Amino acid sequence: MKILSASVGSAVTFFRCSMLSGEPVIFATDTIYGIGSPLESLEANRRIFDIKNRPAGQAMPVLVGSYGQLWTLAEKVSVAMQEWLRTVWPGGHTVIFQARETVNALYTKDRTIAVRLVDGWLGQAIAATGPVTATSVNRSGGKALLIAKDIISEFHDECKYLLWGNSGNNPSKIIDISHGEITILRA
Repeated sequence: MKILSASVGSAVTFFRCSMLSGEPVIFATDTIYGIGSPLESLEANRRIFDIKNRPAGQAMPVLVGSYGQLWTLAEKVSVAMQEWLRTVWPGGHTVIFQARETVNALYTKDRTIAVRLVDGWLGQAIAATGPVTATSVNRSGGKALLIAKDIISEFHDECKYLLWGNSGNNPSKIIDISHGEITILRA
């Protein structure tokens, strides 16, 4: 496993390696560590399902670095919902939208897509490389691994890239606005 300290430059490097090699990246986020890959790498994103033993059809959340990236994935929402989004983003809220028809089914469930806008070094890297999937680092159904040494111990043979850094201890809140109203799914 190649390990780099989390920064814009190292994230851009590993995300580009992920696109070329078809290998996912484990990385620190403002919530908890995630495992993901740029959306362009279907191979790497399919591999995440194998690594985690994740059930097929369980779409992965997507991280974006800007509202411009969001609107390439999600259908536009009302002005009121856009104003509400600006009160919770960037930050620890994953929001479910109606997905654009152009979004690959790997990233959607029932034509919806879960998206989170991040900032800081990760948001800057994603703004440069494009949207990235991010699901918790664990075996499906297990507790999320929060400490880099535990992640390395569990996944060192299955994942080539790790961006080590300070990460939070709580997963994101999940809010569904796909039907035009705010529904809290995970607080």
